[in-house]
Amino acid sequence: EIQSHQEEQVKKRKHGAGHWEEQLASQSESIVKADRNESGKSTEETIKQLKEEAKKI
Repeated sequence: EIQSHQEEQVKKRKHGAGHWEEQLASQSESIVKADRNESGKSTEETIKQLKEEAKKI
């Protein structure tokens, strides 16, 4: 699954349409992006997502 996401991302970059794919990012990359508030999500949406992810663990 990750490999297919990576290949698709490379194709998009070649056409100038690449964008952030959190599932391809390392944990530290995600943390930096969140610290910079570059996720494009509101704080409430981010908290909701984190709670959902915490339930999975």
